[in-house]
Amino acid sequence: MFLHTVTRSTLLCTEKTTGACFDRDTGKLLWKDLGGGNTDALADDKRVYTVRTDGKVYAFDGRSGRKLWDTPPVADSAPELEFTDGRLLVTRSGGRFRALEASSGAERWTSRDKEEVSTVIGATPAGAPLAWGDASKERPGAMLRGYSALDRDTGKRIWTRDLVTLYPPDKGKVLYGIAADMKLLALDPGDGGTLWSEPTDLPPTNSEILGFSGSMSLLDDVLFCYPSTGFQGSTRGLLAAFDPESGKALWSVETAARGNRGFARAGATVCYLDKKILYGRDARTGAKRWTAGKGLGDLAFLGALRGLFLAAGDKGLYAFHADTGKQAWHHRASGGSGSWAARAIGDHLYATWSGKLFRFSVPKA
Repeated sequence: MFLHTVTRSTLLCTEKTTGACFDRDTGKLLWKDLGGGNTDALADDKRVYTVRTDGKVYAFDGRSGRKLWDTPPVADSAPELEFTDGRLLVTRSGGRFRALEASSGAERWTSRDKEEVSTVIGATPAGAPLAWGDASKERPGAMLRGYSALDRDTGKRIWTRDLVTLYPPDKGKVLYGIAADMKLLALDPGDGGTLWSEPTDLPPTNSEILGFSGSMSLLDDVLFCYPSTGFQGSTRGLLAAFDPESGKALWSVETAARGNRGFARAGATVCYLDKKILYGRDARTGAKRWTAGKGLGDLAFLGALRGLFLAAGDKGLYAFHADTGKQAWHHRASGGSGSWAARAIGDHLYATWSGKLFRFSVPKA
């Protein structure tokens, strides 16, 4: 199940092909079911958008669920939605991108280049969509993809780079990427040119070991790389930290097989879940600060909020102080099973578990 903020007072929960919208203050169900047959859904601060198996895109009022508009079929198989710069981008639609005005559904442009796979991963600081497309034609066995910047007004390609992964931070003036030789790159968003290149100790990537797509995060003054482990769970995981200004490696730590389960930063501490234990380290130096969670069973790592790290399991929600790792509090939840999903909004944490929606008030540590 996924949680999306819609308006200042509503929250959207989506699971598989259905969805429901709740009042954030009371938990009251406002409306439900986006119509069935949905392949993807997302929301901005006013509307809920969904694309269905009939290839149409629909927009609904976030508070009432009233349908605002729909489009003629714009996609033919497994379409996805992304939102950037006031526009909806329909991806994997006939192998091309289509940009729709979020306010009306009017088509703004359709990209000319047909891709084998096409997914929007974000945008440059100037608002140019960044797309992940075909496998490299020059080095087909190197697990490289062609990452492109598209003109926001026409959809034409501005530049393309073959990379292991590309990361556009929410803030900043550069893009970060990993090259075929596993060097860390800083790229000019305007032309895709290399600003600097630094060697790393990151292991080579292929389809059976670590997956680097979507693995980088810029958290304050540290650039983290946290690749996903293989589907078989036999590969050890990795959390690595770099200086975002120079690309110099700061530290790295291995995680156990099947132990790659998320990380977050609060203040000077970064925390990650490895097997059933939470580990706290200094974000800049990697020095070990504390461990927590022993004896609590299988946990889901829910991130950081108000100076606390949050995790949940079959017995409820736990909070740990970022500086010391000591347990701050425990909200009990019982009578269910399954995985947790959560979203922090203000000083509250909204979570779903076992078909239930919870709101927790999180006091500052």
